[in-house]
Amino acid sequence: MKIRQGFVSNSSSSSFLAVGIDRYSKYFNKALEAIDFYEDWQKVEDLEPKFNHYDHGQFVSKETDICVINDDANFVGLLAGKRFMRNMKFSQIQTEFRDKMKSLGVVIPRNEIKLRYGKSDGC
Repeated sequence: MKIRQGFVSNSSSSSFLAVGIDRYSKYFNKALEAIDFYEDWQKVEDLEPKFNHYDHGQFVSKETDICVINDDANFVGLLAGKRFMRNMKFSQIQTEFRDKMKSLGVVIPRNEIKLRYGKSDGC
């Protein structure tokens, strides 16, 4: 599998590959709460004490490396591109995400954790 690196500088969106849960999972709101991400934030600056902002709606927790993708919080998980490049398997990334969430008090069944890819919209 080839994984594209880099980005188009004038693009208003960014591609992502991630392992985690989407907003339709019954564990989604608990996951957001566990990493202190609240959908009603007003400005990117409000999140910067706890999150790195990677443009185009991707926010990565400085403490846990868990990512929220899209500015309206459609997905919570781990960015997987670099992990796949280090030859990690999907099941290993799935376990890593599950273990991180469990350490925060949110137990997510393995069958809820999915691979997602697509574009995250600009903020």
